[in-house]
Amino acid sequence: MTLEVAFLRWMADDRPISTALEPAMANDFLFRATNRHVESCGKAPCSDEPPANSNVFRSYFENAFGEQWIFHHDGQSDRITIRGGDCGWQNEMTVTSFTEALKSVKSEISDGVLERANSLGMTSSPVVCGDKGPVMLGKAEQMWVATCMEVVHERRRLKPS
Repeated sequence: MTLEVAFLRWMADDRPISTALEPAMANDFLFRATNRHVESCGKAPCSDEPPANSNVFRSYFENAFGEQWIFHHDGQSDRITIRGGDCGWQNEMTVTSFTEALKSVKSEISDGVLERANSLGMTSSPVVCGDKGPVMLGKAEQMWVATCMEVVHERRRLKPS
């Protein structure tokens, strides 16, 4: 055991921790979730572990009503997809800015929405969009998407050139 690992274990009150110097426990699941949606929502995606060094970020969210969401960012292509059971698992959605999302809405509606959103300070919030335009999310889902986007921005910043 190196001095760094010994120090980290001492700092963690002798509880085993993961470091880059130790091999990962590849056969242990960190998390598993069961699809709670009805059959008409489609087959839920199964996210196996991505290949090592693939630069993939995934996040799972389930709200108080049992609605399930999956956020996926591929760091190599910089593609973001979100899937939700209530929207149909097969529908890939993406994240965009508030003003960009309103471009798909009629101007007589979007102008009022933008004015109201400005007054509430919501125009900086990320928006989930599907084939039919913006998806209405609850506060918990909005906070989850914003947190995921913060992680993506930080990963982009730290990505070696």
